[in-house]
Parts: sequence; C-alpha cells; structure tokens
Amino acid sequence: MDFGDAWFLERIPEMSGIKKLFASVLPQESDTLFSLLAFKLLDSNASSFAERWFAGSYVQYLYPEAVPASPRISEFMERLGKEETKRTFFDAYTPCLKELPEVSENVLIDSTGLPNDIHFEYTRVNNHN
Repeated sequence: MDFGDAWFLERIPEMSGIKKLFASVLPQESDTLFSLLAFKLLDSNASSFAERWFAGSYVQYLYPEAVPASPRISEFMERLGKEETKRTFFDAYTPCLKELPEVSENVLIDSTGLPNDIHFEYTRVNNHN
C-alpha cells in the first residue's frame, strides 16, 4: 500500500488551514474531493482508474467516505462545477485572503473565458512564434 505520498499531501492542506475551507464547499462529499485531489496530483491516469488507485493507497483510510467509482466521479464533478458551488467557495475563500500576513493585494484571473489559441495576443508573447 502506498502511504507516504498520500499522507504528505493530506498534511499540506491540513497545516495550511485550507482543508477546512475546501471541506466547507461540499461538506458531505469532502472525502471524495480530497481523494480525487490526491489522485490527480499523484497519478496521471484518467479518472476511470481512480477506484483501483484508491484501493491501493493510504487515501482509503484518510477519506473513508470517498466514492471513487468512475460514474460517481462524473456526477461529483458536475456538482463541483455548479455556479452555486463556486459561489459557496468564494464566499468562504475571500475572507481568508485578508488573514494572509504577507499578502497586501490579491488578484484573481479567471481565464476560462479567454480564447484558447497560441496566436492569441496575450499568450503569444513567450518563446512561441
């Protein structure tokens, strides 16, 4: 059973306090959220392999209520992507920004509305072209 990598990834949000913030967004499904975060960070396979990975990882003990079955992941991702869920997150997240001691200004860039094109004027100023 893989132990160290999953345990380490669980400690970072726990120690930073962001775990409580993420758990507050979908409280009944926070185990699924954290197990999928660990899976995506530790494994490059498609989500359909999450259940198999989960069975061999310490994550199954950290998040025993997680539902890593492929069809349930799709349903979970749909709930996670809803506007209401996003608003719940930002309602909880925004006050946390004021508590960061070394940050005096914060910028949030939502790039999902920008065109995805290598010739787009804001993205071509780099080592392409």
